[in-house]
Amino acid sequence: MNTSSCNFRFLSSEWNRRHQKKIPKDVDWKCPHPRHETRDYCIFHITPTNRQKLGITTDDVREGIRELLLSERKNQIYGAAFEKLDLEYFASPESDTEPIDLLGTTITDELRLNHSRLQNPLLLHASILNDIYAEFARIPILGLQNTVVRNRINLFSSDIDFILATNSSLSNLQLREAESSKLIFSGADIDGASFNHAKIGGCRFEGANFLSGTEFNDCIFENVANFRDANFFGSTEFNGATFSRDAYFSGSSYTRPVDFGNAVFEGELGIQKAEFEEKAIFNDVSCDGTVYAGESIFNEGVDWSGTSINGSLNILKSTINGRANFRSMSVSNKLQVSEANPYWIDIRNSEIDEFSLYFSDTNKIQAHSAIVNEFQCSKANIEKMTFFQSNIETAGFLEVEFKKFEARSCEFGKLFFSQMSISPDTPAFGHRSYFDLSGTTIQSGHLTQPEIGHVLYDISKGTVGDIRISQAWPNPFYYIGLRRTQFDNFDFKQYSDSLSNINNLHHTLSIGRWRSVVRINELEITYRQTRIGAKQVNAVDFRERLYKAEKRYRRERLKAMAATKTGFEKLEMNIKAAENWILDKITGYGEDPIRPVIISIGTIAAFCPVYVLFSDGVDGLGAKVEFSVATSIQSFTTLFFGDGNQLQSPIVRILAAVEGFTGALLIALLVFTLTKTME
Repeated sequence: MNTSSCNFRFLSSEWNRRHQKKIPKDVDWKCPHPRHETRDYCIFHITPTNRQKLGITTDDVREGIRELLLSERKNQIYGAAFEKLDLEYFASPESDTEPIDLLGTTITDELRLNHSRLQNPLLLHASILNDIYAEFARIPILGLQNTVVRNRINLFSSDIDFILATNSSLSNLQLREAESSKLIFSGADIDGASFNHAKIGGCRFEGANFLSGTEFNDCIFENVANFRDANFFGSTEFNGATFSRDAYFSGSSYTRPVDFGNAVFEGELGIQKAEFEEKAIFNDVSCDGTVYAGESIFNEGVDWSGTSINGSLNILKSTINGRANFRSMSVSNKLQVSEANPYWIDIRNSEIDEFSLYFSDTNKIQAHSAIVNEFQCSKANIEKMTFFQSNIETAGFLEVEFKKFEARSCEFGKLFFSQMSISPDTPAFGHRSYFDLSGTTIQSGHLTQPEIGHVLYDISKGTVGDIRISQAWPNPFYYIGLRRTQFDNFDFKQYSDSLSNINNLHHTLSIGRWRSVVRINELEITYRQTRIGAKQVNAVDFRERLYKAEKRYRRERLKAMAATKTGFEKLEMNIKAAENWILDKITGYGEDPIRPVIISIGTIAAFCPVYVLFSDGVDGLGAKVEFSVATSIQSFTTLFFGDGNQLQSPIVRILAAVEGFTGALLIALLVFTLTKTME
């Protein structure tokens, strides 16, 4: 055997001059391996054509590598060229752990490593290959830095501790069901990749370009996953992936749809300053930490429906050119969409601790059956907001621009509307906004009116607690609908003058859910609920005034209805209206007991002169006056007149009977009034 060394020399400068992928360090390497007996080069550096002419097979090359690993020479084969390199089922000696360094190698067909068991790192830096097959292989380190794999790299179900492939160009990368403690693909160009069901310790893909479809479905990332500034040009899927530590996608871009559905993030998720050209899907995601998505661009909206975040979701200053879907979402801390300007926000059936929409412009917000502890929309511009059967602890709308707000059958712990403005282009209601809060419970808060225009609050069938209402013309309640509204600790004393005006609880408005005429039974329920609320806070004076307003309104309605009837129905309604008038004037509808007392005294005094004129049997003016007063009192308190021997005139008898009947009526009304007052 020829023992002199091979004449091949490898210069990195020469390689870099001929290839796009560069070797970053200066290399001047002289091959130390023995030359072939008929050539000046070793079997590794003989060209593939001459190798074939000399009858050197792939098995010979394989055996040569084995001998190299057993020798004392370094395991370096720089600049070699092979048509095919077959190391399938290859097992390196356990005593040799020095890297097998194939720097600058060219393999025109394929490198086969299926089922191989290497103790040595395999370095293919700055190499050019067509295919790599390493299914079920065990390799401690696979180096592909600045390497080009033109067709396929199949690492299916392989076990590779560390893959280093920075600045490489890889096609059809298959790591399905593979295991690796660490992946570094920073700056790599990857044309098609599948990491489905792979188990990865940690990874770095920052600045990588995924040129076509990429799949990480059901992949497990056991350490930090770094995709900062990565570019995804094909559809991207992380369905069911598990990130055991923090995951960073900040600065990344996505040309086609990206799907993180059912992914699990056990740490934080960072997607700040990312750009999504098409739909971004994060539905049914579970995240134990905070999600940072500020200053990102979502050109076709974003879907977080069904997601559970045990922290905050921060989308501050992002651009959302479509629907922001947070439906059925759970956020234990803050959901911040401030300055994001989504076209449509959907938080239906969601449970959120704090929802922030500062400085945002949005066309529509839907929050049916949502549970939100604090809802803040300061200085936002909202076309329409809808809450149905939602539970919101605190809602603050400060310096907000609304056109329509619906919050039916909701529960608000605190609700603040302050410094609002209304766009001039609200033709549906004139220069007004309609806030539908029907059936809603508002425990506390502040309802205001904008400087220009009006907000119409409809709290019909709702419950109002300790809220504050700003002044408005002609009074604070002119633009508030309170049909069938219940009051729980509402401060009636502060607003008693405004509310007791009869036109406030049944004012006629021709928009939305307010009808032009309020039905009597609806008004009766309204006044009753209001009286109960006033009694709860001991607003006695207001409660009495409100009851009188209810009865007077009923009388006016009876008179109006009687005008449209004929015959017995007209008579019946007029009688009821008369009864109503008598109760009002004599007893104040049972709320003013001093009235029947004064009227009774006046009645007794009015009949006294009659008895003086006809008291012929009594001598002296003083005696006559005394007799007439006693007789009038006796007649008033009974249905009988006084001493029959001294009142002989039939006229006097008739007048005494009238006084007796009047007295009985007034005494009955007095008893009614006193009883009602005690109640």
